[in-house]
Amino acid sequence: MQSPSDKQDEVHFLAEEFDIAPVKAAALVTEDEDEALQLAAHEHQRTEDPFGENPVPISPEERHVPGDGGMQKSVLRRRNDRGRAGP
Repeated sequence: MQSPSDKQDEVHFLAEEFDIAPVKAAALVTEDEDEALQLAAHEHQRTEDPFGENPVPISPEERHVPGDGGMQKSVLRRRNDRGRAGP
């Protein structure tokens, strides 16, 4: 008898390599209808969010350190008087 993780790996393999729908792949792996639905749901969740298990990088807004000594410079807006060189 196979462990549930082996069956999940087989469903993933069939779905990815042979482009079989997760429900059909799960039905090929197991005869139990409830287990097949659970395996298909797990595979659908895996394909829905392929980076779901990976950590999400912190956004720059969350990385802001108060009192950083003015390291972030403001953008200076000046008019360009060189003819057609830009705005």
